[in-house]
Amino acid sequence: MPIPLEHATDQLLAPDRRPVLLPSDEGGGPSPSLTVWLAVFVLAAAVIGGAVYQQLWVDVGGEVARLVPASAPVYVKMPSPFEQLERALALDRFAAPEELRHTAQTSGPLADGAVGALAGVPLPALRRLLVSADAVRLVTQPSPRGTSALLFFEIPGERERRVLRSQLAPLLATTGRTMGHPIESFLADGGPLPWTDDALRARLVELEPHIVLGFGPEDGVEELIQARVTGRSQPVARREGFDVESDEVPVPLRAALDPAWAADVARPLVERVVADPIGFRLSVVDRVGSIAISDDFVGSEERVSVRLTTRADAVTEAHRPALRGATHPLLRGLPARPRLAVGVSLASLDAGLGAMAELLPAAAALLADAEGPGERSLIARFASATSTAASSNLDRTMGGEVVLFLPADDPSPLAWRLAVSVDDSAAAEGVLESMVAAVLGPEWRYGTVFGEGAAWHVAERDHPPADAPTERVVWRVLDRVAVFAPDVAALESIAAWSRDGGAAIPVVERALRALPSRAPVVVLADVPTVARASPPGLDVVTSRLRQDFLFSAAVRLAPDTLELVTNTGAFTALAALAATDHGTLETLGASDLSPSCTGVLQWLCRTRPLAFLCEPFGPGNRARLAAACARAR
Repeated sequence: MPIPLEHATDQLLAPDRRPVLLPSDEGGGPSPSLTVWLAVFVLAAAVIGGAVYQQLWVDVGGEVARLVPASAPVYVKMPSPFEQLERALALDRFAAPEELRHTAQTSGPLADGAVGALAGVPLPALRRLLVSADAVRLVTQPSPRGTSALLFFEIPGERERRVLRSQLAPLLATTGRTMGHPIESFLADGGPLPWTDDALRARLVELEPHIVLGFGPEDGVEELIQARVTGRSQPVARREGFDVESDEVPVPLRAALDPAWAADVARPLVERVVADPIGFRLSVVDRVGSIAISDDFVGSEERVSVRLTTRADAVTEAHRPALRGATHPLLRGLPARPRLAVGVSLASLDAGLGAMAELLPAAAALLADAEGPGERSLIARFASATSTAASSNLDRTMGGEVVLFLPADDPSPLAWRLAVSVDDSAAAEGVLESMVAAVLGPEWRYGTVFGEGAAWHVAERDHPPADAPTERVVWRVLDRVAVFAPDVAALESIAAWSRDGGAAIPVVERALRALPSRAPVVVLADVPTVARASPPGLDVVTSRLRQDFLFSAAVRLAPDTLELVTNTGAFTALAALAATDHGTLETLGASDLSPSCTGVLQWLCRTRPLAFLCEPFGPGNRARLAAACARAR
């Protein structure tokens, strides 16, 4: 029906109440369900990212190698310390093993119920920490006020740490706080060691999952806390050759040493034979990149490996091929138990003598003046003789093994024997006669005695001083072995020297058991010989060993590595120290100072904490303290 004209305008302007389709109704925007899923995804990513970040932060904070600076001189790790102590007490080398074990378990410093303190830490507290720890790390850390020693006890369980802290609470007092971490000190009375006095008393701080003991200046603990919170740009984990935290092959003990620190420790020994110890130290720092140590058990024996990464030079690379890894049959076939024995295996005797001819003059120049000109003259003469012999094509007549042997049953310093393997006995006679004459010189007269069996060759000083004993060298070639001795009786005492190894003496076989099967250089020494050459403090260890025990060591060479392997290390010392009363251990570092000298030392460390003598476990402190007290008298 047509709309009336008068109503047409109203109809056109009337609002249309029909619904209008919006873009979202046509599928052009996000649905509510998709928005929710996007929000869930973002939230999950944030949670996962935060968890990963937190885990990484905890790992970095919990890994000691990332908290300690690269300049740390010493870094040692020992897992399950009490388990390693039990294995150390079972080593087959102690004079009274049952007594040693009984003493360690009943009256030693780590025995249950022990009283007293060690380096300012109460012995019960030390035992609780060791029993609870999955691993222990010892780190020395330099700081502006001196060097601090830090002991890290890894205790992963939070409940276990809380129980341990409650047990230790009566022994501690809070003395400071750094970045929210309380620092506590032990209340034990100070002892004769500098770092047990009030100014340098042992401190404790908890850094999950570790409980840390700090000795020495406070700086060490404070810097450690700062590294935990803010991180460290140059940690020891990035230092060349550092592998202490490697878990590829579980080892009872690993350590990393700074080469400069190791040279400082060896300085008292080096000063005895080297005229320029400072130059020696600079040479070590320049040529040695890193020092890594591992200590392990091989049955009832101990095996220690000290590996140096070296920066090779032209001289060492030219002469390294002269040495070869060998089984050392002459050394294994020693005719008697040695006081000292050194075996060297040469790939080529000509090359070996050539290297000696080049290196011996340098060795003579390095000898300290105290050794006197006689030794330098003899070395120079021997260098000249070896230079001549090196061009004689000795490889056609001589073998490659040389052994220097001092028997244990003859204490005379001249009771030496020298054995050289021989391939052609007849030709070797003439070659050796020429060499002996070249080394000893025209001041000696030479002769040969022919009898049953091998000929005896004799060299004797022509005009010895009236009050001096006759100097003589006697030698012979028998069964493809040339043997030298200072007199006929010493040579006759060697009925036979097997070049094929033969049946080794049991103590020799035991000493070689922990060494590599093939090595160019091997050394054996008995307990009295090592005890005489050791610092005074080591008598705590050597006095516990059997008198027939032999120390052994081998040297192996590679283009960029020098490795020393021995059968005696930290675990032998640990077993002996565990059976030593804590009073003796306290005084080892103070060299048994008199009360007056102890008082002066403690005053020095309170007023001059930067003094080297006040650094905990500083190398050579024992000898320096003894010398200072001797001068004070």
